[in-house]
Amino acid sequence: MTTKIAMIATAGVTVSALLAACGSSTTGGAKNPDSPYPDYTATFLQGPPNQDYMEAKPLSRDGHRFWMLPATPQTTQWGVYDNAIAPVLRIDSGDTVAIQTLPAGGGQVAPGINEGQIEKINGAVHNRGPHTVTGPIYVNDAEPGDVLAIHINRIQLAPYATNNTAKGKGLFPDEFPEQVTSYYLDTEKMQMRFSPNVLVPLEPFPVSSPSGAQTPPVPGAPTVSAVPSSPGRTAAIWTFRRCRRAAPPTFRFRSKGA
Repeated sequence: MTTKIAMIATAGVTVSALLAACGSSTTGGAKNPDSPYPDYTATFLQGPPNQDYMEAKPLSRDGHRFWMLPATPQTTQWGVYDNAIAPVLRIDSGDTVAIQTLPAGGGQVAPGINEGQIEKINGAVHNRGPHTVTGPIYVNDAEPGDVLAIHINRIQLAPYATNNTAKGKGLFPDEFPEQVTSYYLDTEKMQMRFSPNVLVPLEPFPVSSPSGAQTPPVPGAPTVSAVPSSPGRTAAIWTFRRCRRAAPPTFRFRSKGA
């Protein structure tokens, strides 16, 4: 709890510093030479990240290495599975990877977005799927016909989940109004308040973990999906191309015992 408070306080200081840098002042004068509209153009790095800086060396032991794979524009794919994309991480059998994943739409499908905006970003590129995938990960020495055994140590959730009902989409198209609903996830108690009278226990599991996805790219859906697995369990995935594997892009939630 103390750590969380410290993080919030740090964020507050950062925002205050940013506002001051933007030229805000009590006298109304502009201190920043770029004022009143500084250039906030986003600059994204190209190509895979430097793997030399992705190892958590204090956690590597017994010949097996511990890697950190963040979800950034360099390491994610939006709505496509393509094994022609250069691997963003290369690992050996027995290594451990802490993988960050993003919500759909490149992380944009989150509290604050509306259905019109979701339709806009989904329709911006023809035939692009909604999911954001972290990877690919290349497993050294894996060959077609091998089976990847992926043991899930832990799944750490973000504190929110977002669900949308789109026109003409889903299992019951046109049965429900178009809307976006976001929920707060209590990651300590592992439960979600669905409504005032409904409390849903959470048991997250990865939905999709394609192995050696086809080329040309397959939009929207993986060619091979992992059997959903939970923390403490192992998922087995058949490899049918040289092993560039995309990490689980998103999570679903099921009630315990379901």
